[in-house]
Amino acid sequence: MFNVYDRYLMRQLFLSTFVVAGSLSIIILLTQSLRLIELVLESNASSASFLTMMALSLPRFIEAVLPASVLISVLFVLHRLTMDSEMIVLRASGASPLRMAKPVIGAGLFLAAFLLLLSLWLSPLGISSMQSIQKEVRTQYSHLLFREGVFNSVGRNLTAYVRARSQDGQLIGLLVHDTRGPTTVTVVARSGHIVNEKDGQKIVVYDGSRHEKDVKTGKFSRLDFKQYTLDVPTSGGDTSERWREPDERTIAELVDPVIMAQEAPEDRAQFEAEVHRRLTTPLLMMSFALLAAVMLLQGSFSRGGQMHLIITAALSAIVLQGLYLFTYNLAKKSALANMGLYAVSLIPIVIALYFLSPRGEYVLAQISRALHKLRHGKARP
Repeated sequence: MFNVYDRYLMRQLFLSTFVVAGSLSIIILLTQSLRLIELVLESNASSASFLTMMALSLPRFIEAVLPASVLISVLFVLHRLTMDSEMIVLRASGASPLRMAKPVIGAGLFLAAFLLLLSLWLSPLGISSMQSIQKEVRTQYSHLLFREGVFNSVGRNLTAYVRARSQDGQLIGLLVHDTRGPTTVTVVARSGHIVNEKDGQKIVVYDGSRHEKDVKTGKFSRLDFKQYTLDVPTSGGDTSERWREPDERTIAELVDPVIMAQEAPEDRAQFEAEVHRRLTTPLLMMSFALLAAVMLLQGSFSRGGQMHLIITAALSAIVLQGLYLFTYNLAKKSALANMGLYAVSLIPIVIALYFLSPRGEYVLAQISRALHKLRHGKARP
């Protein structure tokens, strides 16, 4: 069981991780919110839609920043306790590095379970729900393009006027002036309505006339119609059914054989890589935590600080993260590379636990003595 020291250190680690992860997530959220604000303002959607989309995107950001947050919190807490001589007192009392790293391992396992919950369920569910709300907002935007009683600028070089709108959304008394093409087109219609199709939004008008003038020749023509269709530009993009990315799908969807059979071979490879990424990301986070623990618990102590050890741990984590991303990109093309994700994530954990053990401590002490002799010119030829 955990004693007073373990509970104290775990509390410090949880608090630091919460602060760092929350700060990083909010920063990313604010940078991404500009795109959502633009969408909400253009569609005249409610503030509740904006807040809902922000909340749904938060689990994905937390999942992305949590491994780095754990690394930062372990480095910060262990360095502070070392500079306050608390770690030195524990070491002098006979505690081994592995014993002192016990709270780091306990907190890491708890946070790894939380990260696994995020990556397997909460994060993809949030992304999928946010995409659905965005689609609804874009659809709402297409219906708000034509406000009654005013001339509406619909995209570039397209102006529309609607005299009234019925309760069922029917547009009554339309005038559309279109200068997007080589000719100027003016459409006058008694009624119309907006429809969503795979290639975008369109407005179907009834009982009217189409007046066209060639800008170069000045030739004028008129066409009376019972039904006519106009393309409507929308800044919200296509509102048709879209292919869901692997990170938008829950783990059950990614391993569903029926869904897999309907996808192309390259898409199935992406699904498999996404499954293994979600399973190995918590292991990678544990590697970061133990890497920081080895550096600060086994590293030399100096009153001047342990900045060189912190920098070494940070650079090692960056290299490990880069190797992990490289392997993940290979896994999207080759199923064999999926095993590489587990190797990149697990091997650092095994190495860190070894160097935290008494045997590893002895090996590090021998290496340290040899390096000390070499630096002072006492090494034998």
